[in-house]
Amino acid sequence: MGSLRSANRQKGTDMKYIRTEDENGTTEIFTFPITVNHDCMMESLSGIKNHTYHPWERVRRHPVSAGFVDAAGNCYGRSESLGLESSPKDTQILSAQLAMSSIKSPVKQFR
Repeated sequence: MGSLRSANRQKGTDMKYIRTEDENGTTEIFTFPITVNHDCMMESLSGIKNHTYHPWERVRRHPVSAGFVDAAGNCYGRSESLGLESSPKDTQILSAQLAMSSIKSPVKQFR
């Protein structure tokens, strides 16, 4: 399966991800293009505001695991730049997160 994943990365079908925790213990997975380095993305994630309006706070996140995610939503691999492995539970967390986001804001179909 490793060679298939490598081929998918080369074709651009896989993405990268980082699983973070904030100071309250909230876990989130962020996916992003394969062309962006994990450490650069983490730098951006480490201080994103929680609202666009006042009162807002910066959410301090730290990386827990990182790697790649395929088109089926399977997390695997590792981040060299962060020195973190993917975790077996990342796939389950991502699946639950996607299910919750589709309930809160359904994806609109584009024509």
